[in-house]
Amino acid sequence: MADAHDDDAVKECCDRLIWLPGFAVFGGTPPPRFVAEGQALQTAREPMTTPHQTTPSDPTWRMKERDNHMAWTLLCIAGIVEIAFAFAMKRSEGFTRLIPAMFTVVTGLSSVFLLSISLRTLPVGTAYAVWTGIGAAGTAILGIALLGESAAPIRVLCIVLILAGVIGLKQVS
Repeated sequence: MADAHDDDAVKECCDRLIWLPGFAVFGGTPPPRFVAEGQALQTAREPMTTPHQTTPSDPTWRMKERDNHMAWTLLCIAGIVEIAFAFAMKRSEGFTRLIPAMFTVVTGLSSVFLLSISLRTLPVGTAYAVWTGIGAAGTAILGIALLGESAAPIRVLCIVLILAGVIGLKQVS
C-alpha cells in the first residue's frame, strides 16, 4: 500500500469490526477506501478461475473413484474387525481375562481407526450406519452359527433388514 492510513481511520475501522476465529467481519459499513484495498488484495491473492470439471476420462475422476472404492473397502474391513471386537469382549468376561481383554482393546481401536480413515471420503452418516450394520448383523449371524443363539424367524428377518439397509446405503452413496 502506497500511503499509510491515518490513526482516526484505522480506529474507526477497528471499532466496526466483529472478530471471529481466523477472520474479521465488519459490523456496519466499512470505509470505502478499506473495501477497495481489501478487494484488490483478495483478487491479487486468489485470481478467479473456473472450477475444473471431471469426467470419466479425466485422471482426477479415476483417482476419486479409486479413493471411494478404497474407503468402502476399509469400511467393510472395519465392520469385520468390529465383529471380532464384539466376540473378544464376550470372551474377556468383563475384562477379567487378560488376553481376550487385550484383543478387545486392539480390535476396538483398529475398527475405529479404519472407520476414521474411511470418513475422509465417505459421508459420516452413511459410513457410521454401514459400520454398525456390518458389526451388528455379523455379530448376530456368528452368534447364531457359533454360539447357538436363537435363530427365530423374526430375528433372522431383522438381521436381513439390517443387511438390506447396509446394501441400500452403499448403492445410493
